[in-house]
Amino acid sequence: MGCCGWGGTDRPPDGPPPPGPGAELIGRHRSQAAVELTAATGGGSLCRADGQPGVKRSEGAVAALSELHRAVTRSSTEDPLGVATTTLGSWRLQRADAEHLGPVWRTYRDGGIAALEAVVEELGTKGQPLALGTPGT
Repeated sequence: MGCCGWGGTDRPPDGPPPPGPGAELIGRHRSQAAVELTAATGGGSLCRADGQPGVKRSEGAVAALSELHRAVTRSSTEDPLGVATTTLGSWRLQRADAEHLGPVWRTYRDGGIAALEAVVEELGTKGQPLALGTPGT
C-alpha cells in the first residue's frame, strides 16, 4: 500500500482513456463506410475493382474516416469537431490537387469529403436541437 493508503487495486487501469462520444460517432460512421465498401466490391479485393466509381468513392470514405478516427483517438483532449473540420479541410485541398490525376482519384477524394462532411454535420448538431424552420415561421 502506498503512503496515502492508495493500494495496488485502487489505481486506475493502465492504457488510453475510453473514447469520447465524438470518437464513438466517428467509429460508427467508419464501420458503416466499411460495410458499404464491402457491398461495393461484392466482398472482392480492392485491387480487382479496377477503379470502379462506386468502389473508389466507398474506399475514399473508409480512408478519410479511418484517418479522422486515428486523429481523434490519439488525444482525449482534442475537440472531435475541430479535428473533423481540419481533416475535412485537408481532404478538400487534396481533392483540388487530385483534379489533374483523373476521375478515379477525384471520385476517391469526393467519397472521403462526403463522409467527413456527414461527420462534421452530425458532430456540429450533436446535443443541439435541429432547426425545423426559420424564426417566426
